[in-house]
Amino acid sequence: MAKIGIIGSGGREHALGWKFSQHGHFVYYFPGNGGTEMEFRGKNIKIDGTKEENFPIVYDFVEREKLDMLVVGPEGPLVKKIIDYFNYWGYKRIVGPTGIAAELESDKFFSYDLMKELEIGQADSVKCYSLEEARKAINERATDNGIVIKARGLTGGKGVTVCNSKKQALDIISEHIDKYGFHNLIAERLFGEEYSIFGISDGSIVLPLELSVQDFKRLQEDDKGPNTGGMGSYCPTPFASAQIIRDLTQKVMNPRSC
Repeated sequence: MAKIGIIGSGGREHALGWKFSQHGHFVYYFPGNGGTEMEFRGKNIKIDGTKEENFPIVYDFVEREKLDMLVVGPEGPLVKKIIDYFNYWGYKRIVGPTGIAAELESDKFFSYDLMKELEIGQADSVKCYSLEEARKAINERATDNGIVIKARGLTGGKGVTVCNSKKQALDIISEHIDKYGFHNLIAERLFGEEYSIFGISDGSIVLPLELSVQDFKRLQEDDKGPNTGGMGSYCPTPFASAQIIRDLTQKVMNPRSC
């Protein structure tokens, strides 16, 4: 039996811990939630491991209790460089991307520039640093299909506004900036089925998990409401075969090895 720590308090962390416990491992949650508290092979620790000021306290616990592995669930502590912190102090058995790799999630400007450099397909976009630049980009780029406004930083899945027209985008851009800040991508609106694929990386290559997940983010029926953090998801996605996932892994996740 291994002793495993999980950082976070959401359903993702509960699912991870539940699966670990099925294999006979004991799980410590930092801090966990009401569901994880009920796990037979688990225990909530009253330390919020997602907060940067608590990284040293979690580290002391991990060393004292000799945890075999630590898994980080949420984006927040990854962006705050929890992986770098533990690695610096010699603990290498922590799972998650380093701070610079986590910028793919936290900084849409960084991810846009990187995908452009690697020639990975994405919506045509322009980086805007002010309200005036955003309005100019909307006026120049909006089409009959509408346009999309994407906030730069971490927004809990809520920082993207899909607009049906130029007028709608211009009407809401000030409110969007007041809520999420001046830095935004003004992006081409794309249509089609959305799905996510996942992989495990050692920093050099990616091994795909040969499944896909489709997430429903719009609040109302028929994709008419605002984006949320996710109204529900399912897997596997029937139209994304294992071969499609392998092909996307090579083209998107491992582009330098193509």
